[in-house]
Amino acid sequence: MSDVVQGKNVRVQKDVSGVFHDIGCGIDCQFSVTNTFLGTTIRTDGSGPFIKRRKQLTDCTGSVSGVTKTTNSGGLSVFHFLEEAVMGSAGNYRFIFEDDNGDEIVITMSAFVEATNISGNMGDMSRFDLNVLGNGGFAMSELAAPDSPIADEPFSDTWILAEGETSISGPSSVHAYSLVGKEIIDVAVEGLGYDPTTGTPGNRQYVFDSGAGTITFEYEAPSGGQRVFVEFKDA
Repeated sequence: MSDVVQGKNVRVQKDVSGVFHDIGCGIDCQFSVTNTFLGTTIRTDGSGPFIKRRKQLTDCTGSVSGVTKTTNSGGLSVFHFLEEAVMGSAGNYRFIFEDDNGDEIVITMSAFVEATNISGNMGDMSRFDLNVLGNGGFAMSELAAPDSPIADEPFSDTWILAEGETSISGPSSVHAYSLVGKEIIDVAVEGLGYDPTTGTPGNRQYVFDSGAGTITFEYEAPSGGQRVFVEFKDA
């Protein structure tokens, strides 16, 4: 199949002064996404004794292994990642997956260097392993829709409350989603589930204004930075 990605056509790059460079002589690389979940405490959908879960946070990590080089010629040396300025600040990384047609999927993320390992065995070339931890979300180039689109696919993201705020609106914090014209599936503030109401919201309740894309709570952010999780779909 021509849309298959072979390992030789996967590479990892880092942005240096606005230009992305391959990392060393990469041999193996990996991009991982991990979701954490909370069990819901309110059952209103007939799920009985079975646990239902709410996605809470998403973490992304990456790694690349290759042959140790002493210069940055033709690709960044692993020793670049031992520089204090590089270790102490987040950098922009991208993972490129190219198929046999030459089409690419590119994943870009901000990340910190988590660990750098350099090894050498007698009679063999020195190897390195570099691990990075995501700093926020990641972006992926557009993927063509499947031949049979998935109907009513839900989306989710978080909004951040400022001090004293009692509602959320506007773009979400990671993917810049809008709630205008959406159907709300689930809402949680700092992990606590909230139920919908059409009147004045009471304890752990919310009111949704579809036209304005606003969710209002019976909750006032005490200090700012509180996270509101929303799962929704197209109405």
